[in-house]
Amino acid sequence: MKSEIQKHYNRIRYVLLIVLALNWLVAFAKLFYGFLSKCESMTADGFHSLSDGASNIIGLIGIHFACQPIDKDHPYGHRKYETLLPRV
Repeated sequence: MKSEIQKHYNRIRYVLLIVLALNWLVAFAKLFYGFLSKCESMTADGFHSLSDGASNIIGLIGIHFACQPIDKDHPYGHRKYETLLPRV
């Protein structure tokens, strides 16, 4: 049986994937219409909408690393934010 935290991460992953798919659907629709109508502002907005999906991809990568199991260096798991400063 999956832990509650794993179920939580799976729900977040699902939402991020749905939003990513919808962002790309809107982006491709804007690009298609922009190229078809030769409307540069619509085409530019289509490319802008494509870049909106980057935040979802970053979120998916973050969720992947956050749900890693406990290990020697992370006795409380990977869920917590850790600074990138070297340990002294």
